[in-house]
Amino acid sequence: PAYVVYGALGSGRCSMDIDFSSLEIQNVRASDGKTVNGYMFLGCDIYSGNNWINCFDTGFCYSGNPGRWHLFYNIYDPAEGVPGWYESNITLDGAHNYRLELDTLRIDGYAVISVFDLDEKVYADIRTFPVKGLCASGRDTACLMNFALDYPPDTKFDRSGNPSEDFAEITLYNTDEGLKLKNICVTNARIWYGGRQHAWIAKYTDHRGLWPDISFEQFDYDCTRVTFGPKITDSEFVVDLDMNR
Repeated sequence: PAYVVYGALGSGRCSMDIDFSSLEIQNVRASDGKTVNGYMFLGCDIYSGNNWINCFDTGFCYSGNPGRWHLFYNIYDPAEGVPGWYESNITLDGAHNYRLELDTLRIDGYAVISVFDLDEKVYADIRTFPVKGLCASGRDTACLMNFALDYPPDTKFDRSGNPSEDFAEITLYNTDEGLKLKNICVTNARIWYGGRQHAWIAKYTDHRGLWPDISFEQFDYDCTRVTFGPKITDSEFVVDLDMNR
């Protein structure tokens, strides 16, 4: 299950605030103790003209048993000699309020992801990494926000217990195992567009995506839910990923 907000092309920097103390997370399957991973991250799609050429995701990952929140990045097509996957050894405090900020506007070919502790007023973690095709002008990038539960290989089965890459079947196989990442309260989401910082409102959003949506008739419950206030805005909302009927 996942919810994603895709920013408009020309946005090379973004941020969001998340209070970890409000989160409800269970990543351990009740029946066998296997674990899934929770993600709350930012990212960029990279274009050359009208052609998509690369992308990367970076932000908060929750994994393991016992689980811990930490920084990660994942690059679709990494530069030569650069690992496509990275996880930080720094464990974030599950009771703190953090600002996650992604900046690709500093130096051509490099992204900076930072975690600022809003309670302690210090940077909890920061990482600079090279990304192939990235241009610091921001004109060829589009930022995104994403929230998801994802499956390691040892949890990828269909409802009959056979190995599978069908995510609908995999999600149903993992249903009613207690898995959840709920009450993700996003506030103060910001996006840099046209050289200026803005509240992330619909004007700066290309589109939103929710999975699974109502087109997946095999789902008999709502495992992905997004709640807005009186006005639909991408700067403040709540995401619930609950894989239990």
